[in-house]
Amino acid sequence: MLEDETIPCPVCSNNLNVKVVKGGKKDTYLVPVDCQNCKTSSGKLERKLNSSGKQWVKTEKSYFKLDPRG
Repeated sequence: MLEDETIPCPVCSNNLNVKVVKGGKKDTYLVPVDCQNCKTSSGKLERKLNSSGKQWVKTEKSYFKLDPRG
């Protein structure tokens, strides 16, 4: 599903009109035009928006070294 949204620009926090592809685990942002305020290119904005959704979750296993023998 392709939806229109207004989100803050990741560089200057100005309003930015984007298209969002919703589905799966992660939303994908498509930026049709450059930011009018900071003049950042649409390709760079897409990379920043699509990579910012990564979240690292620490689990109990990440704190302990696992024994390879089982």
